[in-house]
Amino acid sequence: MTSKRINEVKSITKKRGTLTIEFFDNEGKIRQKDTGLSPTKSNRAKIKRLIPEFEKGLREKQEAKQIRTFGQYADLYLELSKDNSQIGMRRGHVKRLLSYFGKDIYPKDIKLSQIKHFFNSLCKADDTPIVRNTKTHWRQTIKSILQLAFEDGEADRNIVAQWQLPKQDDPPKDIRPFNSKEIKTLLYNSHGKVHNYIGIGVHTGLRPEELVALMAGDIDFEKRIISVKRAFAKLSSNTHTKTYQSMRNIPIFDDAIPYLKAQIVYARTKNSMYLFCKQDGSRPRCSEDVTGKPGYVDNNGKLQRYDGPWHVCKKKSGLPNAKIHWTRHSFAVQALKSKYFTPQEVAGIMGINLETLYGHYAKYIGNEHTKVDRSISLFSA
Repeated sequence: MTSKRINEVKSITKKRGTLTIEFFDNEGKIRQKDTGLSPTKSNRAKIKRLIPEFEKGLREKQEAKQIRTFGQYADLYLELSKDNSQIGMRRGHVKRLLSYFGKDIYPKDIKLSQIKHFFNSLCKADDTPIVRNTKTHWRQTIKSILQLAFEDGEADRNIVAQWQLPKQDDPPKDIRPFNSKEIKTLLYNSHGKVHNYIGIGVHTGLRPEELVALMAGDIDFEKRIISVKRAFAKLSSNTHTKTYQSMRNIPIFDDAIPYLKAQIVYARTKNSMYLFCKQDGSRPRCSEDVTGKPGYVDNNGKLQRYDGPWHVCKKKSGLPNAKIHWTRHSFAVQALKSKYFTPQEVAGIMGINLETLYGHYAKYIGNEHTKVDRSISLFSA
């Protein structure tokens, strides 16, 4: 029994005064393509030379029309996202999604119950649960992949589009500003890059990814201004700041100057334009190049700790669970408590809106509102 011939030229014939290619299509049916060439010997030879390329085109069209799998759509999603600042995070999502659903499953065969089970089972490498806010990023990834399949007609609907993550009781965010005593202790127990990193962080309110991306040219001591232009984040492939609003100019306060100047001197010894450059003077990848890596789970499932400079510093300071980004929160809370700034000014320095400022930091102000001057007359003429 002979197999069906598909995507293959059958013959070259003369039709209506020109040469025509007869070929088998994807279903094995005979089709015709008029070349427009006169039936000469040289033209026949020319068409014969082009037959391999013609058949290759037929196969490529077939592949383009084939039903694509979840894995193929996931690859397409990553290709379309290659310039996105969160491409590193998205690659991680896709890898785990393919491990769970399988790369060869068709999008139309993925059931909502499977998706619910996947999100219910999501956890970190050390088996701690993932908070709902993080799950929203995962939901966006699988939603975007299935949307591509839906737009191609490979699924009747995007089953994630109308589905919302269920509410869950998450632990409070691991945020706590340092008090003055803790900041002094951290600075006392640190040295070198980490010492300056902490000093600049608590006196500028910069995000860790903005701080590690500082260049000498961003700092104008004459005008007392730092220009925040870029950010180096672990899961980001570009240098964009978190939002457009994050690109800003912030004041250099007196207390920040010694740390900035000390770090500029360090960068010059490495012939680098980056304040927090690596040992060889090259560009830092993220804040971990300064602070050291956090704890991680090894291949045997055992929790390991990397004794980087930040880890050593907080251990000596009696703050083993402290996070480096608390320097930013410390600046925000202290600035609000000082009453030297309006909330709008604090929000502008930090590159956030007022809603975020109030939502994140107002609760740390405590009972400051009870200390107002009672003699104030609001409605006096």
